[in-house]
Amino acid sequence: MTERLYYADSYLKEFDAEPVNLLEEGGKFWVQLDRTAFYPTSGGQMHDTGRLNDVRVTDVIEKEDVILHEVAEKITGTHLKGKIDWERRFDFMQQHTGFHLLAGAFLHQLRLETLSSHLGEDISTIDIGAASVSGTDIHRAEDLANQIIAENRPVRAAFADPKNLPELPLRKIPPVKTKIRLVEIQDFDLDPCGGTHVRHTGEVQLVKIVRWEKVRGYLRLYFYAGKRAVRHYRNLWGLTRDLNLELSAGEDEILARVRDFKSVLKVQKKEIQQLKEFWIDLEAKRLTDTAGEKGLDFCLHLYEGIDPADARQVAQKIVRETNLSAAIFIKSEKSWRLILAHPEKDTIDFRDWLDDIRVIRPVKGGGRPSWVEVLGEGSPEEVLKRVTAKFNENG
Repeated sequence: MTERLYYADSYLKEFDAEPVNLLEEGGKFWVQLDRTAFYPTSGGQMHDTGRLNDVRVTDVIEKEDVILHEVAEKITGTHLKGKIDWERRFDFMQQHTGFHLLAGAFLHQLRLETLSSHLGEDISTIDIGAASVSGTDIHRAEDLANQIIAENRPVRAAFADPKNLPELPLRKIPPVKTKIRLVEIQDFDLDPCGGTHVRHTGEVQLVKIVRWEKVRGYLRLYFYAGKRAVRHYRNLWGLTRDLNLELSAGEDEILARVRDFKSVLKVQKKEIQQLKEFWIDLEAKRLTDTAGEKGLDFCLHLYEGIDPADARQVAQKIVRETNLSAAIFIKSEKSWRLILAHPEKDTIDFRDWLDDIRVIRPVKGGGRPSWVEVLGEGSPEEVLKRVTAKFNENG
């Protein structure tokens, strides 16, 4: 049984301990200590990291009453000094206390029970027993949680006799155990919890719900607490400032300006599409006229930097509306694309041409007898000549 020092003092950063057991499984090294301040992943809270002597602690897990520490290398010695990564620990203390504040707020304001929580590396979640809640009500609960933060109420943790639990105003009744650890936010929230917490709500700084969604019949809310919430606000402020400069608009004008741009963009997209269709018609006619003037039964052209989708439509228009085949090359800075197409009634199988092309250049792609599309690197000039020769051979 491991003595859990974080139960008595979440602020304990360093401690001394003795190894009880050293394990090696699957190339990983684990250490069991007689006592530890390292918090194991449990109760929705992520594990601590840090060092034992000079060896990194990368994971901490709980097996019944034993806590195991994963270390980066095999550890030696009969006396170990543990050191917690304090920035990570305090971050999770802020997140965990922030969760208790939100859970209490939803219960006080909306009579909604908390189902579960997850305190992630980047963002935390709280699940509440409701299919939907209005944004106004969510903000009411958030406001109450931040009010309790501003009041800097004490946060206490202590073990209680399970026999006394029915007399206590618990937010959630735990399974009966020999001893129950309770975390109390003064005159606001009382809940069974084995996690690490701040001493006063003011240390949480801020809680901010940033989005929510329906999950399997209940509501999941995503939130930041503490430094994460401050960092989130700073990022949003930076984005707003950049938008102010980019759009030449004040904060209260940004949304209207973006909507104006979207309206203009919608019109322009429609105009561009109409112009593209007009260009495709003209280009298909130009290529077929050129082939006719030269007495060819195929259209071959090399484009630079155009949209492959537009080139495909040119090829499709040629083979659908004429008896001609099409060979369209699209050249970019370092690669090229080849589209080979012919009317369905034609008997040529363009897939047979790929072996000849691959002798000249490695290509990726394929298709069906009447339509092949491949990608290659370097210059397409030699391939262009070979394709021209193949058309002439089959003419």
